[in-house]
This record gives sequence, structure tokens and C-alpha cells, in this order.
Amino acid sequence: MNPFFNKALKKRADRITLFTKVFIFSNMDNLRFLDWKHLNATIHWIYEGPPQQAHGNSTRRDYTAWRIERGSVRIRRNGKNYFVKAGQWVILPPGRDERKFSSRSRILSIFFSAQWISGVPLFEFNEPIILHAAETSDWWRALLPMCRIVRKRFPKAYDRLGAQQVDFDTYSRLQYLFHNWLLYLWPQLDKHSAAVHLLAPHNERAIAMREHLDSQSLQEPFRLHALASQYGLCPTHANRIFYAQFGTTPKRYFEQRRLRQAQSELQSGNCPIKEIAWRLGFSHNSLFSTWFLKKCQVAPRQYRSNSQQK
Repeated sequence: MNPFFNKALKKRADRITLFTKVFIFSNMDNLRFLDWKHLNATIHWIYEGPPQQAHGNSTRRDYTAWRIERGSVRIRRNGKNYFVKAGQWVILPPGRDERKFSSRSRILSIFFSAQWISGVPLFEFNEPIILHAAETSDWWRALLPMCRIVRKRFPKAYDRLGAQQVDFDTYSRLQYLFHNWLLYLWPQLDKHSAAVHLLAPHNERAIAMREHLDSQSLQEPFRLHALASQYGLCPTHANRIFYAQFGTTPKRYFEQRRLRQAQSELQSGNCPIKEIAWRLGFSHNSLFSTWFLKKCQVAPRQYRSNSQQK
């Protein structure tokens, strides 16, 4: 065998063994190989610098991880105060909390999702989890390459990474490194008594319908009859099995997806509202504004203004 190839193969094997050890020692149960595709584990941003919101209240749908590089932060959640100092990590669950960073604080911030297609979170915990340096020393093997890629490609993205244009190679590398970091994070959350939810028994046709709705262009109108017939169902039965699996109807699910995209685009850039309306399938800006006002109790322009003031 070519000595150079042999050496490269050994290095790759060492690397695989490194991550396999993390996998083995964490308390993970087995699923079918195909079941893991139903886990949505995605990084939304990673940046180093001053906190983008140094104080005030925040409500998040997904998880946040901070490493305090300089200064400190006080977090108030569920009536309790948590203090995190330089060198420590804190993992925040979805929900609402209040934070107050000390002056000139600097952090490494990661915002990510990890939930099953059914909407059930992978990890469940109600209070912030604070980790010391000794518990996180191996994390840099995945985090440093992620930081380098983002600094090089998106130096001013900060918490708006999700809105950046990116090629598949860069996206794949970031997701690969993020999943490796998740392997380090998992056993620490398990150690601190976070509940881990695995995929429950599910209806394959309900899952298939949701995957279809996730891939459907938001410019296209929702048609229940067409969706149901594609999977050999009548509209009533399609609604019934979808609701039993996800707690909502296909139409409401698609509308919620459209709303999340509208909110994301209004928050993350200066794209004209008229263009956002067109991307989301509205023929007139006024129709989009009326729809958004009904959903959020605030007009799109005011929603954008409020987001930019945070």
C-alpha cells in the first residue's frame, strides 16, 4: 500500500475513532438508520464578538450556547438568577429569559435547532445549564474550524448567518462540524439531566406529507385535495392522520412555515416588503400586509422596525 495513502487513512481512522468514542460514552439509544433522517439538527449562526443583545428579554424557539470569553452575564429565567463568568459555557433551552451582560463582554454564540420532524425536541430541559472549562475542553476541535469558515466567508454576518448566500460545499462543511460538536454536547446535557427524546412510532404517510410540505415552494398555494390524493388519501383522512401525528392540520402547518419565513426575511435584511410578499405567494403587497397583521398583530413594516431596534 502507498505509504502516503496509508498515513492519510490512519489519520482519518483516528479522527473517526475520536468521534466514535464520544458517541459510545454518551447515553444514546439506537434507531433505524432511516429514522435519523427525521432529525432536524441545524446551526443557524456562530459568531465571536460582543453580544448582539447585551440586555433585555428574549424569546427563542431553539437552543442557544454561549461561551463567555470576557466579562460575565446574569440570566434570569423562571424567577431564578444564573451567573456565568469568563471561561464558562451556558446552554439555554427554548423559551423566554432575561439577560444582562457586563460592559465590554465578549462571547462565542451558537444558535441551533435539534428537533424531530414531529416537532418534539431532541433535548428537553427547563433551566440554563452551566458548564466549566474542564467539561468542554474537547469542543474546540469542532468549533474552531466552524469559526474560521464563518469569519472568512461571512465576516459581518453575526446572528444573520441564515440569510447569507452560501454554496453547498460551505454549507456541508459547517453542518458536518456542527454535528460533530453535537456529539460532544449530547453527553454533557445527559450528564446534567436533560431529557433526550427519540423518534416515537409514527405514521409514514403523515411524515411523507410533512416532508412534501417542507419542500413545497412557498409561492405555490396550499391544496389539500392534491396533497391527499398524492398519498392515496381523501382530504378528511389526510387531515385526521396529520393532526394525530403533529397536532395541527396540513394547511395550518404550511401557513406556519410561510409565517416563519416572512418573519425571518423581515428580521434579517432590507429586502423590499413587496418582494417578500411575492416570494411568499401573495399577488399584492396589501394582501400580504393584511395576512401578516392578522397572524402577528403588527404590520410587516413595524415588525421589521421592532426587530432592528433590539
